[in-house]
Amino acid sequence: MLAQLSLDPSPYSFLNYLALHGRLYSFVNKRNASTSRQEFIEYYRWVAGRLKTLRFSEVVNDVIPFSPSYSREGA
Repeated sequence: MLAQLSLDPSPYSFLNYLALHGRLYSFVNKRNASTSRQEFIEYYRWVAGRLKTLRFSEVVNDVIPFSPSYSREGA
């Protein structure tokens, strides 16, 4: 029986990043499932470039949690 990898539902997941960059199967087929520090840096930059409201070096004065009735689509 053949198995097929499917894309993670999160557009920001590391597996989705690998798939979009053509490296998912080589990553999964490695005997060592770790990744290099450089690849993770590239991944973080890739995600940060897609988050329009992301800010660095900002002071956070308060964090307000979502309401308990909050639900995320696809979760």
